[in-house]
Amino acid sequence: MRVALLTFILGFFLVKADAQCDIATSGIAVLNASATAPVSQICVGKSANLRFTVANLGTDPSCVIPVGSVRVTLSFPATSASVKPYIYNGPASFSSGKFTWTYNSTSKVLVGINSGSGNTLAQYEGDEVTVPVLGNQGGVFSAPVNITQLQGVSDNIQNNTASASLTVNALPTASISYSGSPYCPVGSASVSLTGQTGGTYSSTAGLNINSSTGAVNLATSTAGTYTVKYVFFKQ
Repeated sequence: MRVALLTFILGFFLVKADAQCDIATSGIAVLNASATAPVSQICVGKSANLRFTVANLGTDPSCVIPVGSVRVTLSFPATSASVKPYIYNGPASFSSGKFTWTYNSTSKVLVGINSGSGNTLAQYEGDEVTVPVLGNQGGVFSAPVNITQLQGVSDNIQNNTASASLTVNALPTASISYSGSPYCPVGSASVSLTGQTGGTYSSTAGLNINSSTGAVNLATSTAGTYTVKYVFFKQ
C-alpha cells in the first residue's frame, strides 16, 4: 500500500500598518505684553504675544514622531502687503524645548522643526510656544499656523491649521486749549478737548487744576504763565 504524503506549507505574512498619529495644534491665543491675559486688540507700538501648542495627539500610544519630521510655520504679513498690522518681535532663532524656531525676515515666516537629540514626540508630547509681536500699523491680520509632517508615521491630518485675529489700532490723538487767556484771578477756566478722552491733566506748581476735568481754579492759582499737560493711554 502506498501512502501519499502531502506537505502543507502555511505562510504567515504580518503587515504592520503605520501607527496613527495626529500632529495638531489646540489653536492660537492672543495675549497681552506680559503673556498673562488674553487681548483682542492693541495699539501701534504696543506689544502682544501669540501662544499655541504643537503636540502629538494621536490615539495610538505606540506612535512616536521622529526627530526632524514635523514642520510648523507661523506666517506674518508679507513685505508686499499694503497693510502690516503687526510684525514679529522676537529673536532670529530660539528653542521652545522640542522645537527649534527660525524667523525668515524675507518671507516673514517663523518656522519650527522638532530637531535636536531626543526630540521625538511620543503620544501627547509637544511644545507650548509663545511668539512676541509688535503693533505696526492700524488694521486686522489673522495669523495662520500650519503643521506639516515631513516623514515617518502617518498622520490623521486633524487640527493641522489654526489662526487667530489681532486688531491693531492706530495711535489715538488729542488736543486741548483754553480760550479767554489771559485770565483774571476770579472764577474758573474750562478746557476744550478734542480727541481721546479719559486722560489726566497736570501743570507746574502754582496752577490749581483738576486732574480729571482740566478745569482751573483761577481764584486760588498764582498769577503766571503755565503749560498744561494732558496724558492719555489706550491699550
